[in-house]
Amino acid sequence: MRANGSAGGITSDSFTGVQYGTGGKETGGIIWNGTEGTVYGNVTLQEDLEIGEGESLTLDGGASLDAGNHNVIVDGGTLDENLANSLGDSVKYAPTITTASLPDGTVGTLYTAKLKADGTAPITWSVSAGSLPDGLNLNKDTGEISGTPSAEVTSTFIVTANSTYGSDSRELTLKN
Repeated sequence: MRANGSAGGITSDSFTGVQYGTGGKETGGIIWNGTEGTVYGNVTLQEDLEIGEGESLTLDGGASLDAGNHNVIVDGGTLDENLANSLGDSVKYAPTITTASLPDGTVGTLYTAKLKADGTAPITWSVSAGSLPDGLNLNKDTGEISGTPSAEVTSTFIVTANSTYGSDSRELTLKN
């Protein structure tokens, strides 16, 4: 999503330089230049603002951004550290799965592995394509894969981490 000065709100898929609110660099607003936005002056959000993949939002010296009752959702993009600190709990992060691989299991032996993701809780988990080996289950609330594998197989599947603020998927392989 991008700020849109002419509409006074936020619109999606805007690829030109636009500004949230009125004014300019000298008088304040969020100025977008392609996928990069900068806060100038004192700005209050009128809606949630999403910083998508490849996008960034920074805070110019002396500027401030007040989220009001809204959120700044970081979904693959980057938010200036000073800005993130100043907004505190108004900054929400979409899940990013950090589990790169799973340990092998052994047929007939208890298996446990926990999927991990960064992001604002709560995060729920699912197998969105493929399937776990027979005998194993995924706990949707904890991300733990557990059970006793019943056959020697190699399973490739896609896990998805979901939250109110977005989702992330990753292909994993588990060998028993």
